[in-house]
Amino acid sequence: MIAGFVNTSQGRIDSQVHQASGFDSTQAMHLEGEQRPDPEGDKLYSQVIALTSTVQQTSRRMAGTRLIDSDQTSISYPLQLTYRIATHVENTDGWYADYKRTNVTVLQGRVMDGDHY
Repeated sequence: MIAGFVNTSQGRIDSQVHQASGFDSTQAMHLEGEQRPDPEGDKLYSQVIALTSTVQQTSRRMAGTRLIDSDQTSISYPLQLTYRIATHVENTDGWYADYKRTNVTVLQGRVMDGDHY
């Protein structure tokens, strides 16, 4: 929190600003296909990564015990990455993977909410 004041001809005005930030990260992984080391087989690997940064800010201005104004802002930046990889795997003289299809999807956003009094 940051606090300060200014003396005006109308009296003292106190100000406060508070800010909090956060970060969240979740991952989910999934593998479809035979789980044992067969000499040959098809596999589908998928991974979803979800990241979110958030900021909440509140500021207030007071003249004595009277609230002059108050601002609240909340901002979120979500980002989601989804990987899907279809492969054909062979284990003969060593591991060999043939990537049949690869798909990467990216979703990004910005969510802002504010209130002023």
